[in-house]
Amino acid sequence: MRIQEIENYFTTNDFDGLINDLQDTFDKIDGLENMFISNISDDGALCREIISQLTGYCMYLISPAKLAEAYIKNEECIFYNKTRIAILNKGGKFVSAAVDKEASEHVKDFRRIRNILDAYIDKCRTGISTCQSIIKSLTEEQKMIGHN
Repeated sequence: MRIQEIENYFTTNDFDGLINDLQDTFDKIDGLENMFISNISDDGALCREIISQLTGYCMYLISPAKLAEAYIKNEECIFYNKTRIAILNKGGKFVSAAVDKEASEHVKDFRRIRNILDAYIDKCRTGISTCQSIIKSLTEEQKMIGHN
């Protein structure tokens, strides 16, 4: 998915559309997760393949996650400043803590998307790390067998 496509989801607040477009990737990551549950600890070749797949999925999800983070910061700041100006223009008393909470509420959907993306990125990174450990362990076992 290209940055412009991802950005379009955020500018139009089409969060469900973004999730739907990423669902296939999420399903693939979940499928690999199930392979770990089934135990892949003795298959170095499979681990290498999984590392490759998870790396690709992780890379694919980083862009929308970073864009979500940027939108959280930008939209929260814009909301905060617009609200502050509106209150002050009306001669009201500006209470920063209250507006902070409103601004946080304003970006809740962006934060939800970012958290979903971060969770899948973390799954990928955990899987990659686990596979690397399995490969290292298998390599060390083979070296020990070869030396005996």
